[in-house]
Amino acid sequence: MILYLLQLTFLWSIFSLVYHFILSKKTIYVFNRSYLLLTFVGSLLIPLIPFNLLFENVNYLQSVSSSNINVLNEVVVDISNKTTQYSYGYFDVIWIVYTLGFVAFMIHFIIGLIKILKLKRSSQKKAFEGITVCKLPQENQAFSFFTTVFLNEAVFSDLKNNKAIWLHEKAHVKQLHSFDVLLVELMKIIFWFHPLVYLYRKNIKMNHEYLADEEVLKEIDNVKDYQHKLIDHIEQTNILLASTFNYKLTQKRIMMMTIKTKKQTKLATKFFTLFVVTGILTIVACTNKEELQPDSKSKKNDLPYAEIQIDEKVSSAYDSSEKALQLVQQKAKPSEGIQTFYNEFIRKFNLPKDPLLNTNNEIKIKLKFIIEKDGSFSEITGTSEDSEVLVDEAIRVLKTMPKWIPAEHEGKIVRSTFILPIKIKVNL
Repeated sequence: MILYLLQLTFLWSIFSLVYHFILSKKTIYVFNRSYLLLTFVGSLLIPLIPFNLLFENVNYLQSVSSSNINVLNEVVVDISNKTTQYSYGYFDVIWIVYTLGFVAFMIHFIIGLIKILKLKRSSQKKAFEGITVCKLPQENQAFSFFTTVFLNEAVFSDLKNNKAIWLHEKAHVKQLHSFDVLLVELMKIIFWFHPLVYLYRKNIKMNHEYLADEEVLKEIDNVKDYQHKLIDHIEQTNILLASTFNYKLTQKRIMMMTIKTKKQTKLATKFFTLFVVTGILTIVACTNKEELQPDSKSKKNDLPYAEIQIDEKVSSAYDSSEKALQLVQQKAKPSEGIQTFYNEFIRKFNLPKDPLLNTNNEIKIKLKFIIEKDGSFSEITGTSEDSEVLVDEAIRVLKTMPKWIPAEHEGKIVRSTFILPIKIKVNL
């Protein structure tokens, strides 16, 4: 997961820089809309594409250091009552924080959606040019949501004399901008922690305003008059999912109205952008073919991926041209769930006869094992500075555990190495 997020961040960063330096000051708003949406959503999929499969001579498996292994969270065995205690690690804390953020943003999204639906239901409505128009009590407020336009009473009562404002909101409706906004808001719920989501959100909404302004300018003669109307109808609003007037945004919109881009420049910009994007995708594809360098050491409780250990015995299981993967997209895991695995491990653990148990209240054991391609345990070893008897018992229990779901990478099943720390608490 961490590897995926790093790749996603890289792509979003590069594509955002391309937009900022190449596209943001060009009046090619339809192209910009497509670029922003495609790079925003496409970046989610690009890291998942097995580019290696597109090349005949690519080795699917890459080399790895045997020191790179997964370290599971510590299991605590209380001999007195045989209860299982789960030691929370960094991954668990991160997951809890992420879940809380996800729920909070989801609730915020739902509340915003309900507010708009209630506003639509309670407002006075009328149809104008095939669009539902709702009257708002607030002054100087205008926004659109899918096929509905919300306007203040003054504009609502005299749409013909407020042509510019109407044309602007009508453009939002006709160009289906609310679908873009809805997509962005859903992405914000999932990636609420990622700053580049908010940058994309800002750029997409800004481009919506440029597109709407462009439609207005096609049908009015006095640009200055339209600019003054924008300023007159500025309203700070926090309504979620809506295309709104905003002072800072209005300043940028007015500036963009003064920019004229030649047709040749527009065409050249589009081709150059496509060239740059193609180059980025090529780099990503080639990077996937390069040999990944292993980390210098394994970090406890850091489980972004499964990593592979390979020796001469394992090598014989592969073709001569095939190497072992360092990083995999999906790590091995217990089929019954990690907590159930811990509970079952403790349930099966029996207290052996060992004189050290009378003198040592806490004994630490470390098991190392490999999850094979069929999910079985192999090459199980254990170490302890206190009790070899308890090590043997821990190994015995592990051998009786159900098979795991093996690690996968690019559609291939691979072997993965784990370490399981165990703490034996003795209360005799």
